[in-house]
This record gives sequence, C-alpha cells and structure tokens, in this order.
Amino acid sequence: MNLTTVRLRSAGTGAISEIAALPGKLGIAMDRDRNGVPELSVCFASEDVRALFQSVTGRVQVNVTLDGALQSGARFVAVFSLEVQGVGPYPAVAVAPNPLNPSAKISVLTSRPGRMAVRLFDAQGRLVRVVLDEPMAAPGVHEARIGEGPMGGTPLPSGIYFYRIETADGDATGRVAILK
Repeated sequence: MNLTTVRLRSAGTGAISEIAALPGKLGIAMDRDRNGVPELSVCFASEDVRALFQSVTGRVQVNVTLDGALQSGARFVAVFSLEVQGVGPYPAVAVAPNPLNPSAKISVLTSRPGRMAVRLFDAQGRLVRVVLDEPMAAPGVHEARIGEGPMGGTPLPSGIYFYRIETADGDATGRVAILK
C-alpha cells in the first residue's frame, strides 16, 4: 500500500471532508479475523479525526470512504459505517483505554479558557490523585495520563475509580476501571 495516498473521507460531518493517513504509521499485515485475508491498519492524527467529525453530536453511525493506491498503482476504495461519538455539551471527556492496564489517556475538550482540574477518587470518595491542575487552560483538547508510567504517577491498585473534572465550561464526572 502506498501510505501517502490513503484518505478517509466523510462529507458534511466536520470542518473538513477528508484526512490523510499518517506517514510511517503502517501496521503489520495480520489476519486478525481469520478469514484468510491479512488486514493492514493505518493511523490518522487525532486532531484530523476531530476536525473530520467535529459537527457530529451524540453517538451516531457515519458513512465513510477509505481509498488510496497499492504499490502496484492499482486503486482501492472501501465504503463502510463508523460509530462516532460526537461532542456533546462541554466539557467533553474521553478515557482510553477503559478499563486500563496499567495506564490510560484522559482527554478533555473545552470551549472556553479558564481553570481546569482533573482529580481521581477511589470508591470510598477519597482523593487518590490530582491528574491535572491548570490555573489558566486554553480552550481546546487537553490530555493527561492516569494509572502509572510517564506522567501517570505511581501505580494504582486494581479497582473502580471516579474522576471529577472542573473547567470554565462546567464540571464532568465519570469512572475508570483498573484491571491488572
């Protein structure tokens, strides 16, 4: 596959209608579904995906087209449906993966500048970690690690944890599970 030609297209779902695959981010061909045909994964920049689907609200099925060229020059086109979780009210929050082992990324999208705090609590309501505490965060996407590892802090035991996010747009709460 010629990775420089791969495009994901979706009309009317965002500020742009197509995005390009990331060069150098081609996965290894493997027959994951055991149908005798190896699958190849490509990656797209998260900012590009956000722009492609920025008009989507709620969880909806979106028709997309993936196309490009093979090394031989032959073209390929695949039309399929993706489930997209669009932005709802701000702040919009996503945690991936959840459950996590040993760490995950929490992403917060805000529309206004201001203070932002992300705190993690145990099942008894005790504060176990201040993940992020910014006195003046710009609007946009903010990401932080939870769990363990670089910038994620010391390891947390397996269990259910709750996050509370406070922003200029309002507050958000949710839960994450740590499975080891």
